Amino acid sequence: MLFQSLMLLDISHNHLLRIDDSAFSTLGRLSFLDLSHNSEVVLDPRGRSFKGLESSLLQLHLRNASLGSVPELTLPALRTLCLAYNHIQDVPIEMASSLASLQRLDVSYNQLQVRLSRVVHCSPI
Repeated sequence: MLFQSLMLLDISHNHLLRIDDSAFSTLGRLSFLDLSHNSEVVLDPRGRSFKGLESSLLQLHLRNASLGSVPELTLPALRTLCLAYNHIQDVPIEMASSLASLQRLDVSYNQLQVRLSRVVHCSPI
């Protein structure tokens, strides 16, 4: 297997068009992935593009990737998720159960249309 010890992968600022299901599954030690500024990239809406990274991926950056919604992600080890500068209008509450270790969520510069009436289990950084 190529790059089986790879821990950081930055492929931002490219012209990626699609990330196939399990595209990173051979990178079992990958902890940091940056796909930012790939404005035409298509991700599987059910998060299968990141299959195989469930126990290793700690940081995922999807800044300015023209996302219209938050992709379903089942990444229990993920601590940082950056979704800034997209077209996201809503952050589904169900996301919390599949991202149990999430410590930092950046959804700045989106098109959020939500009413903040209650934030549950939020602790200071």
